[in-house]
Amino acid sequence: MMRKGLQRRVKRAVPVEITLNITEMFEEFMLVKKGEGLAKRTIQEHYNNFGYFKTYIEKELSADEMTTEIFVGWITYMIEEMNYTPGTVNIRVRTMRAFLRYCYEDKAWIHEPIPKRFKPIKAPIDVVEAFTVEEYRRLIAAIDDETYVGFRTKVMSRLASLCPQLPGE
Repeated sequence: MMRKGLQRRVKRAVPVEITLNITEMFEEFMLVKKGEGLAKRTIQEHYNNFGYFKTYIEKELSADEMTTEIFVGWITYMIEEMNYTPGTVNIRVRTMRAFLRYCYEDKAWIHEPIPKRFKPIKAPIDVVEAFTVEEYRRLIAAIDDETYVGFRTKVMSRLASLCPQLPGE
């Protein structure tokens, strides 16, 4: 029990501004991603894409130096200088946006909403042409139905062609 008139004095921690460079921020982000149980290949892709970005900027960046312009410049570089396809650019952009979102929303290391301004580019939609009736017939005719696997494949193919598409497919 405290005696009347005495106050307990509690030392309060003074907030300390921690300044990390982009690599240190990324390493902390990756600890979180590994803790989430992401696949090894996904983890490796994050490291690869961060490496590509680091090669582009050629130096360490502080949080204050991380701007939307740098990341948009990286996209322009990948498209115009490296001639990457939109698909390749977008894979790299998505992993870096996840990192930037962590830095901005979860840790508040960066003060500019870069992940909201730094977005994947428009990519053409792949159109897959269906087989013509004649192509389908030639495909089915090429299956050797004298074997179990061939017979099974031919039966499944014919049944699939008769069934309407199921909901959710």
